[in-house]
Amino acid sequence: MTAVDRVEVRDFLEANHIQGATAMSEAFGLRDGGELVAVMCMKWRTKTEVELVRFATSVIVRGGHSRLLKHAVAAMQPQRVVTFADHAVSDGGLYEQCGFIKDGELRPDYTYYFRGERVHKFLFRLKRFRNDPNLLWDESWTEQQAAAENKIPRILGLRKDPLRTRHSRVGLGPPERGHSVFQAVG
Repeated sequence: MTAVDRVEVRDFLEANHIQGATAMSEAFGLRDGGELVAVMCMKWRTKTEVELVRFATSVIVRGGHSRLLKHAVAAMQPQRVVTFADHAVSDGGLYEQCGFIKDGELRPDYTYYFRGERVHKFLFRLKRFRNDPNLLWDESWTEQQAAAENKIPRILGLRKDPLRTRHSRVGLGPPERGHSVFQAVG
């Protein structure tokens, strides 16, 4: 377990997470020989609930997710942790292995098709069009208009197939005497 500053976390997520960096309350990391190899970011949603907003690795880190989650829960002491699995990259099995339960399905979302591959919509926010000299941009355009003008097709998810599921762990809070904070739910 290691301390990580926000600049290092941002750079790591930009290089190793499909959605890049995000707003967070706390970040936790694992290092191997001084090199940052895994990052987990948490964000307070309410006074008692945090969202696991990012987990990324630069190499295979056996047990990295569970170790970082255990440390984050101990440090932050939420009563509940929620997170989301995007079915384009995960079925949520990792969360279930760590004691989360699937408790919701979200409507299908969209992605973009860029340079021969499907990419997350967060890679083409308005600021990307505004700041990238290789892309066309007009202040009056919406994200969808900017993508269309740049010939970046938008791919919609199928209505019959939820592309994201919500997972949660509850009953965490400060541990009772003799009990572990990290007991799995269910």
